[in-house]
Amino acid sequence: MLHIKKIARQAHLLLIAITLLSVMLGCGVEIDSDGGTVNGSATLVWTPPTTRMNNNSLPDSEIASYVVYYGTTSTGPYTDSVAVAKSACTPICQTEIGDLTSGTYYFVVETVDAADTNYNSGYTLEVSKVI
Repeated sequence: MLHIKKIARQAHLLLIAITLLSVMLGCGVEIDSDGGTVNGSATLVWTPPTTRMNNNSLPDSEIASYVVYYGTTSTGPYTDSVAVAKSACTPICQTEIGDLTSGTYYFVVETVDAADTNYNSGYTLEVSKVI
């Protein structure tokens, strides 16, 4: 019985969905004074989820934070990540990832469960940006 409850909780928490509103792929690339490329950046914006993928309600109190994973390989493995505090989501979530060298970067977001950080959501759909 305990094993069944644990599996049900894992499945329930994996159904958390995040909808990426947009990826503001502006800000682009900075150029230093002698014309060389310094770095690029990407700003990701999304709405906090209010329902799980099974359409059950997802109270804000059950969300601890978010993690943005990114890298240069589509569908992963994502080589880098950045934590996004829940406080950065009023009313929408936004984070800027900087110091990106030239290339194509792929991004996904994961929701971290407030009750148990071992039960995070799955990844959002992947978005990309060319630097």
